[in-house]
Amino acid sequence: MSEIVERILGLLKKDNMSAKELTTLLGVNRSTISEWKKGKIKPSIEHIIKIADIFHVSTDYILTGVDRDILKKESLIGAYAIDGGEVKPTTDEEALVKLRANEALTKRIEEMFRELSDKNEQ
Repeated sequence: MSEIVERILGLLKKDNMSAKELTTLLGVNRSTISEWKKGKIKPSIEHIIKIADIFHVSTDYILTGVDRDILKKESLIGAYAIDGGEVKPTTDEEALVKLRANEALTKRIEEMFRELSDKNEQ
Protein backbone atom coordinates (compact mmCIF):
# COMPACT_ATOMS: atom_id res chain seq x y z
CA MET A 1 0.00 0.00 0.00
CA SER A 2 1.36 3.42 -0.92
CA GLU A 3 2.14 6.09 1.64
CA ILE A 4 -0.48 8.33 0.02
CA VAL A 5 -3.17 5.70 0.59
CA GLU A 6 -1.92 5.18 4.16
CA ARG A 7 -2.31 8.92 4.82
CA ILE A 8 -5.82 8.89 3.33
CA LEU A 9 -6.77 5.93 5.52
CA GLY A 10 -5.28 7.74 8.52
CA LEU A 11 -7.48 10.74 7.76
CA LEU A 12 -10.51 8.45 7.57
CA LYS A 13 -9.66 6.96 10.96
CA LYS A 14 -8.93 10.34 12.53
CA ASP A 15 -12.33 11.71 11.44
CA ASN A 16 -14.18 8.44 12.18
CA MET A 17 -15.33 8.23 8.55
CA SER A 18 -15.91 4.97 6.75
CA ALA A 19 -14.44 4.17 3.36
CA LYS A 20 -18.00 3.89 2.08
CA GLU A 21 -18.74 7.46 3.18
CA LEU A 22 -15.62 8.69 1.41
CA THR A 23 -16.55 6.90 -1.81
CA THR A 24 -19.94 8.60 -1.68
CA LEU A 25 -18.35 12.03 -1.17
CA LEU A 26 -15.90 11.36 -4.00
CA GLY A 27 -18.55 9.93 -6.31
CA VAL A 28 -16.57 6.75 -6.98
CA ASN A 29 -17.37 3.02 -6.84
CA ARG A 30 -17.21 1.22 -3.52
CA SER A 31 -14.30 -0.86 -4.77
CA THR A 32 -12.12 2.19 -5.52
CA ILE A 33 -10.57 2.50 -2.07
CA SER A 34 -10.10 -1.26 -1.92
CA GLU A 35 -8.23 -1.07 -5.23
CA TRP A 36 -6.09 1.78 -3.83
CA LYS A 37 -5.20 -0.42 -0.84
CA LYS A 38 -4.22 -3.31 -3.11
CA GLY A 39 -2.15 -1.02 -5.30
CA LYS A 40 -4.19 -1.83 -8.41
CA ILE A 41 -4.93 1.84 -9.03
CA LYS A 42 -3.70 5.11 -7.56
CA PRO A 43 -5.83 8.03 -6.38
CA SER A 44 -6.13 10.59 -9.17
CA ILE A 45 -5.05 14.17 -8.61
CA GLU A 46 -8.75 15.13 -8.69
CA HIS A 47 -9.44 12.66 -5.88
CA ILE A 48 -6.48 13.95 -3.86
CA ILE A 49 -7.74 17.53 -4.22
CA LYS A 50 -11.25 16.50 -3.11
CA ILE A 51 -9.89 14.48 -0.19
CA ALA A 52 -7.77 17.43 0.94
CA ASP A 53 -10.88 19.59 0.86
CA ILE A 54 -13.00 17.02 2.72
CA PHE A 55 -10.46 16.62 5.53
CA HIS A 56 -9.29 20.25 5.56
CA VAL A 57 -5.66 19.38 4.90
CA SER A 58 -3.30 20.45 2.15
CA THR A 59 -2.61 18.32 -0.89
CA ASP A 60 1.05 18.59 0.19
CA TYR A 61 0.15 16.63 3.31
CA ILE A 62 -1.58 13.87 1.35
CA LEU A 63 1.23 13.62 -1.20
CA THR A 64 4.27 14.02 1.06
CA GLY A 65 3.14 13.84 4.67
CA VAL A 66 4.34 17.42 5.22
CA ASP A 67 1.82 20.24 5.49
CA ARG A 68 3.66 23.30 4.22
CA ASP A 69 0.85 25.60 5.38
CA ILE A 70 1.43 24.50 8.97
CA LEU A 71 5.20 24.87 8.55
CA LYS A 72 4.72 28.45 7.30
CA LYS A 73 2.51 29.29 10.27
CA GLU A 74 4.97 27.73 12.70
CA SER A 75 7.79 29.77 11.20
CA LEU A 76 5.74 32.94 11.64
CA ILE A 77 4.98 32.06 15.24
CA GLY A 78 8.67 31.35 15.74
CA ALA A 79 9.59 34.88 14.63
CA TYR A 80 11.08 36.97 17.42
CA ALA A 81 10.89 40.62 18.38
CA ILE A 82 13.42 42.52 20.46
CA ASP A 83 11.62 44.80 22.88
CA GLY A 84 13.59 46.66 25.54
CA GLY A 85 16.45 44.16 25.49
CA GLU A 86 14.06 41.28 26.06
CA VAL A 87 13.60 38.71 23.30
CA LYS A 88 10.05 37.39 23.11
CA PRO A 89 7.99 35.36 20.63
CA THR A 90 5.58 37.44 18.59
CA THR A 91 2.00 36.72 17.67
CA ASP A 92 1.08 35.72 14.13
CA GLU A 93 -0.22 39.22 13.42
CA GLU A 94 2.91 40.94 14.71
CA ALA A 95 5.11 38.60 12.67
CA LEU A 96 3.10 39.32 9.52
CA VAL A 97 3.36 43.08 10.10
CA LYS A 98 7.13 42.76 10.52
CA LEU A 99 7.45 40.62 7.38
CA ARG A 100 5.42 43.14 5.39
CA ALA A 101 7.52 45.99 6.75
CA ASN A 102 10.70 44.14 5.77
CA GLU A 103 9.32 43.54 2.28
CA ALA A 104 8.44 47.23 1.93
CA LEU A 105 11.89 48.24 3.15
CA THR A 106 13.56 45.85 0.72
CA LYS A 107 11.52 47.26 -2.16
CA ARG A 108 12.42 50.83 -1.17
CA ILE A 109 16.13 49.97 -0.97
CA GLU A 110 15.94 48.37 -4.42
CA GLU A 111 14.26 51.53 -5.75
CA MET A 112 17.01 53.69 -4.22
CA PHE A 113 19.72 51.59 -5.86
CA ARG A 114 17.96 51.88 -9.22
CA GLU A 115 17.71 55.66 -8.79
CA LEU A 116 21.41 55.88 -7.91
CA SER A 117 22.30 53.69 -10.83
CA ASP A 118 20.20 55.84 -13.17
CA LYS A 119 21.93 59.01 -11.85
CA ASN A 120 25.37 57.49 -12.33
CA GLU A 121 24.55 56.55 -15.91
CA GLN A 122 23.55 60.14 -16.75
